[in-house]
Amino acid sequence: MKKLKVFLVCLLTLLIFSCREKEVKITEKNKNIILPVLIDGKYGFINREGELVIEPKFGYAWKFSEGLAPVIFSKNWRGKYGYIDTTGKLVIDTIYDWAGGFTEGKGLVKIGDKYGFIDTTGNYIIEPISAGGISQFRDGYAQIRIKGKWGFINAKGDIAIKPKFDQVWAFDNGIARVEINGMAGYIDTLGKYIWEPQR
Repeated sequence: MKKLKVFLVCLLTLLIFSCREKEVKITEKNKNIILPVLIDGKYGFINREGELVIEPKFGYAWKFSEGLAPVIFSKNWRGKYGYIDTTGKLVIDTIYDWAGGFTEGKGLVKIGDKYGFIDTTGNYIIEPISAGGISQFRDGYAQIRIKGKWGFINAKGDIAIKPKFDQVWAFDNGIARVEINGMAGYIDTLGKYIWEPQR
């Protein structure tokens, strides 16, 4: 019985301290954060103090990355996507069938069944290519799916690691997890195993 009381006191103490508000440290990186919010059926943006900084006028909006946010004006997902800057000005026209955030200076866009990457002015860095799926860049590589298998492209859009995996994860510090035939392993940026796939 004594052990149960000690356990309950410890558990109660843990719960009390874990429920306390944590202080958010404001840094140079997050001090000017702008977040999308839904107001009366339209998306606008607020700052970290909760003040409206971009009027609600979008059918849907995503968070900012590298100074731009993908937006769509129509309420359905079949409209065209473009990008706004932090003042709410449309800086890349709504010409894409889909648009994602920017990473490593590249924004992932889709036109028809092809994916490409644009710079922050809307110019193609990597021309649209046919793919079953593609990810944003991380550590200089993006995952790409061709004919049901996953591999990687480099920053020029060239196949860096041939699509032969059933699943791949993004590179992190030059290493990516891969799966093939139900087994998981790790590769380097040359596609060489640093840990052979195992069950």
